[in-house]
Amino acid sequence: MKIFTIPSELKLLIDGYDKINYQLWNDEENNDVKTFRSLIRNHYLLNQNFTCFYCRQYIFSTNGLHWQVEHILPKSLFPQFLFEPKNLIVICPRCNGEKGDQNPHVKGNQGRSQKSYPSKSGRFTIIHPLFDTYEDHITRIPAQHCDYPDHYFLQARTAKGKATVRMCYLDRFTQEFAGFPDLKGKQVECLDNFLERDLNTLSKEQKKELVQKIMDSM
Repeated sequence: MKIFTIPSELKLLIDGYDKINYQLWNDEENNDVKTFRSLIRNHYLLNQNFTCFYCRQYIFSTNGLHWQVEHILPKSLFPQFLFEPKNLIVICPRCNGEKGDQNPHVKGNQGRSQKSYPSKSGRFTIIHPLFDTYEDHITRIPAQHCDYPDHYFLQARTAKGKATVRMCYLDRFTQEFAGFPDLKGKQVECLDNFLERDLNTLSKEQKKELVQKIMDSM
């Protein structure tokens, strides 16, 4: 994917940003910010072939109702990377809503003080558009159902793929096809965590804690 190049006329905006006030991103009265958002959206839409990076939905439209600029490292947690082109892609509103402010930095909150943007795949728990090949981690499988010719499933192949599926709730394609669209991403995540744990190694209190997390997600 080709990284967006910041035009010279927006250098003043970037250089003047204090790397703290991430709310600047939503300032509708700041024409430079609006221009930057528009340029980013158009650049990555073309580079991504009108396809959401996370869920692989193809939507042939440039309308902002169908697309949102995504900060891979959330702007609320990493305001220093608000205008960093390497931290920006375009995704569908559903994936953006599911991912929210979840932190994909491998060091979690400890990584928030990092001044320079990570430059390696290993610094991210999820698939990164510049450092990873999507197909190495997630396989897109057609449903091959006569009533749903365009439907597909996303199957994680690696730990990084699995983390991406969880963070963006990509299991929704399987659940909606199976008739369980009301099962929320948080519930799926809690159930997955429960099923993946070796219960024989857990204490009684740890088992209670896992069950409580599932109950709280309902």
